[in-house]
Amino acid sequence: MKKGYQETPDFNFMDLYYFDDEEIGLHLKTSHPNFQCHFTDPLYMCCWDEESPFGSDEGADALNELENSLRSGLC
Repeated sequence: MKKGYQETPDFNFMDLYYFDDEEIGLHLKTSHPNFQCHFTDPLYMCCWDEESPFGSDEGADALNELENSLRSGLC
């Protein structure tokens, strides 16, 4: 645990939405724990390779639309 931080035992990581940082992009630290467990290949964190799920224009747009919908409460 990072210096100065304290664990909160009643904090539920599973019931939260996780959003990527606009400056950093896709990153495991901003991904849901279930995603981290099941999608372990670095391909899933790649946003520059057209062959990766979020690297193509369509994949990036779909991820962005989903994120915006979740943030605005539409989902």
